[in-house]
Order: sequence, then structure tokens, then C-alpha cells
Amino acid sequence: MTKIIATFSNGFTDKYNGKRDVKAAWLITENGWFYASGHSNDALAAAKTAASSLPRVHRTFRGTMSLGCIASVMALYVRPTGCKSLREYNDFASKANAAEAAKYKIEIINL
Repeated sequence: MTKIIATFSNGFTDKYNGKRDVKAAWLITENGWFYASGHSNDALAAAKTAASSLPRVHRTFRGTMSLGCIASVMALYVRPTGCKSLREYNDFASKANAAEAAKYKIEIINL
């Protein structure tokens, strides 16, 4: 198989050593500095993978939880932030994570 090398706009190169037939590559930078990179089957998959690779400053909680689990989450995560409910905390965490993600730039290239 031919070696696949992705070259991004900042000159960073990423060599793919796998066996899949990848068609896109992604790069995440923060203030021009490398954070993460990878290869995907297509540009849409690359965008999703890159977005899920961004750092998160707060965990969010969704779905059904037992009462014991809710009590633990409230004590460990919700109350220390000053939030009064799990819903309020999830809104707070989503906004904080979005602010953190805004510090990073994602570049996707087709190979």
C-alpha cells in the first residue's frame, strides 16, 4: 500500500501507517501549536473525530441515573460549581466546554 502523507496549511505533515483506505486527514492546533491529528475514511468522519478530540473542561451528564448516582454527581460535580440542579450544571458545562473548544482550530483536508 502506498504511504499516505497529509500536509496541512501550517506545514505539519502526518504520515498514515494503517491499512484502511483513508480519504481525509484532520489536525487540531491551539495558537498554532500542535494538539492532535489523525486520518479518517472521509471528511465528515474526520470532522466528527476531530471535534470529539477537543479537550473538555467539564463533564456533562445525560440520561437516566439511579438516585445514588445522582447524589454522587451532585456532590462531586454540581455543587462545587455553585449550580443548584443537574440541568443548570449541564448548561454551565456545555458553555464552558464550548468556550474551551473555541481556543482550538480544526483543519480537515481531503487526500
